[in-house]
Amino acid sequence: PVMACLAQLHAREGHARQSAAVLQDMLTLTVGLQGYEARAWVHAHLAEHHARQGRLSEAHAQLREVPQVDQPSAHVRFVQGLVAARQGLWSKARPAFEGALRQATDERRALLAARAHLHLASALYADAQPEALEVLEEAADRLLRLDLTPALHTDLADCAEVLYAGLMDPYLA
Repeated sequence: PVMACLAQLHAREGHARQSAAVLQDMLTLTVGLQGYEARAWVHAHLAEHHARQGRLSEAHAQLREVPQVDQPSAHVRFVQGLVAARQGLWSKARPAFEGALRQATDERRALLAARAHLHLASALYADAQPEALEVLEEAADRLLRLDLTPALHTDLADCAEVLYAGLMDPYLA
């Protein structure tokens, strides 16, 4: 748990290289483990790191290493959506973000649910779906209610286009 916290702290502070180094160390420690959770967590976070760096083939490779189960974790679903969105595959990104949002909400994982909600709005907007700004409004309400905006700095940057579109809508602004 301490290494996981350190990796997330580095990521949230914008120190991607340090975060990746800790994740690589964690990956070494999970080799040979049979359980789903630890291996899925590390591979999903490495995939997210690679996706944010624009290294989509490496992100896909990490996602392929996630142990196969009937229902992947909410974070694995979120990262699947993130990778699909980076490729402009909106028909794959949308259900991944919707599934991550639903599952994270059910599991009371507020930060992950907020991230999934925000990225869902961004994917809908990029795909020119009419409900994009409505979903953005819901996501913004969630962010403000939970006061999670500082924790979502990189996600807000990723979704800047839909946020600016929301500012142009007099009802949302």
